[in-house]
Amino acid sequence: MEITPSKVFALAIALVYLATSIVLGGWDTEGIAIVCLMLLLPQCFIWFPDFVHDRIGRANTRFTSETPAFMVEVVGWLWLVGYLPLLAYLLAR
Repeated sequence: MEITPSKVFALAIALVYLATSIVLGGWDTEGIAIVCLMLLLPQCFIWFPDFVHDRIGRANTRFTSETPAFMVEVVGWLWLVGYLPLLAYLLAR
């Protein structure tokens, strides 16, 4: 596994999300654990796209080709940068 600037940037974004949720939300241990679990999925997609694309391609026999690792990483970024801030905004209202 090669550590790229993209992976470091994704980790930095996740840590900012976690710090922001702790400072602004004032959440207890359960809330922090939920945020960590929500950040875990996109981090796995970004840090380990080859492993995930191997598992997705074999998980269901209906698919005739594997999911490209690049697409797995793109989905991780969309989840991290697009869906999680939207979800946090909607839950904070």
